[in-house]
This record gives sequence, C-alpha cells and structure tokens, in this order.
Amino acid sequence: MKQRILLISDYCSYGTISLGASIPILERMGFRVSVLPTALVSSTFSKEKVAQMDTTLYVRDALAAWDAMGFQFDAIFSGFVVSDEESKIIADFCERKGIEGARIYVDPIMGDDGALYDGVSKYAVDRTRRIMEVADYAIPNVTEACLLSSRDPSKAKHSFSQLHANSIVDNLRSQGVRSVVITSCIVEEQPSVVGYDAESEQYFTYPIHVVPKYFPGTGDIFSSLIMGLTMYGDSLPVATQKAMDAVHTLVERNKDVEDTDNGIDLSASMDVIDALIK
Repeated sequence: MKQRILLISDYCSYGTISLGASIPILERMGFRVSVLPTALVSSTFSKEKVAQMDTTLYVRDALAAWDAMGFQFDAIFSGFVVSDEESKIIADFCERKGIEGARIYVDPIMGDDGALYDGVSKYAVDRTRRIMEVADYAIPNVTEACLLSSRDPSKAKHSFSQLHANSIVDNLRSQGVRSVVITSCIVEEQPSVVGYDAESEQYFTYPIHVVPKYFPGTGDIFSSLIMGLTMYGDSLPVATQKAMDAVHTLVERNKDVEDTDNGIDLSASMDVIDALIK
C-alpha cells in the first residue's frame, strides 16, 4: 500500500512553488498526497504586491472532520502558517499524529536573503516554533534558521565558521526538533547546506555548486525531495546530497529560461525525480 503524506502549506496561484511544487514531486515518487492549504497566495512572497487569503477556519474544520473519520497519515509536512490559531491547531494535530507514528517535517517558510518576506508577520517565528517542538525534521534556509534561533537575520548573508553554523543547528534542536537541514548557509566562505542527523548523531556539511540563476520554489522542491527520500529509507545525509544534486540539475537545465517567475518547469523535468527512486 502506498504511504500517505499530508502537505499543510499555502497554495500559490501563480508559479510552481509551495504546494504547487510539492504535490507533483511527491506523487511522482509514489506517495498518496493529501493537501490542506493554510492560505491562498497570489504569487511568491518575493514580489512587491501579494494578495493573501487566510484559511484558518477551514484548516480547523478539515482537521476536525478528518479526526472524526479516523484518517491516518504516514508523514505530515508543515510549511507556511498564517495565524496564531492555525499554528496551534497544526502543532496539536502534528503532535497527536506523531505519537501515532507519523513523521513530522517542517519547512518554516518565513523569509530569505536576511529578512522576513514582505507580507509575512514577525509573529511567524513564534508560530513556527510551536510546530518545531513536535517535529522530526526541520528544513529552514539560513535566514529562517537565524530568526528561529534569535539571531540577527541580516547575519545570514555573512560567512559563518563551522562551529558557529553547528551552534545554529544545535539551537534549533534545543527547541524540540530531532534532525535539521539548513540551506543557503555560507560556511568558511563556501555556500553550503549544513545539518544534523538524529539517527546517526552526526553533523554534516555539503558544499553547494551555485548556478547563478534564481528560481522561486527551489526550496520547496528541495524540502519535498528530503521528505520523499527519507520516507523511502535514505538517511538524512544521503537524502540531502541527492536532493542538492537534483535541484542543481533542475536549475542548470532551466537556466536559459527568460521568465523565471513561474519557477522550475517540473512537468518537463520528471526524469530527474525518476532517477532518484530507481
């Protein structure tokens, strides 16, 4: 029987990002995917003007209905959370399902490039911490990791020593999450991904081979691949390296596209996903 994954995050109407990126990847990897939108968003938060609809009441009622019907999930992914009430509802749900055996993944979608996204409240940090307390895996970028560890997010643009990078990982672990992967972190002057694997009790750091082209949604692709690969049984370090290589291939393949606002064209790139699960 296929494993069932629940994705809880925003749905973006323009561009292959957020749920629009996660759904096709995880379905291609062979999972049964259920979706619970925390908000409807007009476009990526990097844009100057973004329309947003809060779906907290729907999240509350949908989870209550699923509980009443006994729906079960093998894993739950939590991304963008729009309100305090929503974060509490999701954290409580994740805690209950985690006790029942579901793996809990958190990608705290809050900011990048040293600051919160426009339109994202400063209270998003505390909302995310609630869910981090009950999570098995957290996959923030370095700006989000700094915010969650009460560091100046503008420092995310600077180079860290390996010791400092590991201390940020440790701070996140102290909040309850077991394993951590931090993307876009500059370590000893080298763009890198750093993390800690609770299963092997080991830190790891992998260099990023940067392709000088920005696409929205690459973080969503990366976290989705981490989730899928670890659900398949890969260790977190192995899953991280595979996900990094896949994202690099996708960006390299699409680097000559003029309009990057739509993100990566996943429909034309599923062979990259297929290669990960052969």
